[in-house]
Amino acid sequence: MPQIAAQRQARAGTTSEDPELSGASGPERRVVGIDIGATKWTVVAGDGTRIRASGATSASPDATLRRLESWLVGAYGREPLDALGCSFAGAVDRDGVVSGWPNRVSWKGYALLDDLRAFARHVSIADDGVCAARAEMAVGVAQDVRDFLSVSFGTGVGGCFVLDGSVRRARSDDARSIGHLRLLGEQHRCACGWRGCVQTVLCGPALAQADAARHVSAPLRDAVERLARWCADVCQQLGLEMVVLAGGSLARGEWIRAALLDVFQREGEAVGVAATAGSHLAAGPALGALLMLEERTT
Repeated sequence: MPQIAAQRQARAGTTSEDPELSGASGPERRVVGIDIGATKWTVVAGDGTRIRASGATSASPDATLRRLESWLVGAYGREPLDALGCSFAGAVDRDGVVSGWPNRVSWKGYALLDDLRAFARHVSIADDGVCAARAEMAVGVAQDVRDFLSVSFGTGVGGCFVLDGSVRRARSDDARSIGHLRLLGEQHRCACGWRGCVQTVLCGPALAQADAARHVSAPLRDAVERLARWCADVCQQLGLEMVVLAGGSLARGEWIRAALLDVFQREGEAVGVAATAGSHLAAGPALGALLMLEERTT
């Protein structure tokens, strides 16, 4: 049995609920959405639009989940939650074991689903790019859009296609998403094992540095333009209406968000494809996990 699951099974205690958290999803149901990204984890509850807690994701999955557990116990007590939806930046297999995560290679082989089941009676895990898209489809800028491409900028670059209202993405056991499009030269080695992945240059730390300096370096601008052009061309070929930009890196930097949006809009206009920023940049993945969980349990 995984370490955290075993520890939780051995403990008992009374329930101490946060009324705002537990009451927001109904007086009897205690339901939360979480997002585990390569840089940090976040928790939402209620309507899911406000982040209730966050912490650092480390190279140790056990240490990361212990910090998450500490917050959940403080908010809800030791009694398991009714349900927990998890947005995850890596890939999991059918058993909920991490099968790959280029940005956190030490997590490979970790029994994520088993340990999350120590926190709640019902648990679901979904790709973070899918969750971000579902949030925009349900309560964001894509509510009335049936066909679009969602691109999420976090530590890396994720995302998915939405075709006729259905989310489509790469295989669930492969963590390589949009950031691993091989749009750059062979000299760019990626942690995933490939060469030329766009997120070797276009990544969260680079975006944060550009936002702080109010300047986009030539290599970063080239990577952004290549990705924006690819997105616009694919959307034009598939007849998609727009590109939706999402992700925590855009939430944390207003200047870089405007700079990226300008490039995507310019490339999109050339082929008749709109581009816009999402409504839930920071909370989007956890919100999407919460919404998808509610759909499955109601």
